[in-house]
Amino acid sequence: MDYQLKTEIGANADITWSPSLNLSDNQTPVFRLLPVASATFGNTFTGASLGPVFSLGKMGKNNQTIFWGSHLNGYSNESFFYFYPEMVMSLYNATIQGGLFRSDKGPYTGKLNHLRYRQTIGWMHSGPIFNIGLGLVFDSRESKTQWHSQWYGHVQLGVSF
Repeated sequence: MDYQLKTEIGANADITWSPSLNLSDNQTPVFRLLPVASATFGNTFTGASLGPVFSLGKMGKNNQTIFWGSHLNGYSNESFFYFYPEMVMSLYNATIQGGLFRSDKGPYTGKLNHLRYRQTIGWMHSGPIFNIGLGLVFDSRESKTQWHSQWYGHVQLGVSF
């Protein structure tokens, strides 16, 4: 508790844009490429990221895929592997720099690494009712005072009805 940053209420807005690219005449291509641009603005995080998603397998249409959490066509299954490398530009990160509107941020703040690399590899599957996603994330150092890059995983479970 003695070394934590001081808390602050946070508010952020996010936007993500990912247009559909038709690289094949096939209506259900096995390989897909999705360019992704996203931005976050707020007093907790402010920044942007850019990168492509490469998927291999049966992935739904871009506006109906479990990748974006919108499995709208519940009768159609999806099962695909994906690789998502991205460049992340951070302008503000309250988890490193302390609350934006606090003068007393806490005893230890860090220097933000403004440009970093992140990559995610994973697998997602969705059926008519249940869906699952597994991912492994590599994230380079968020702070210049951080000793090592970080690896972590995520599990996503869902029910559609």
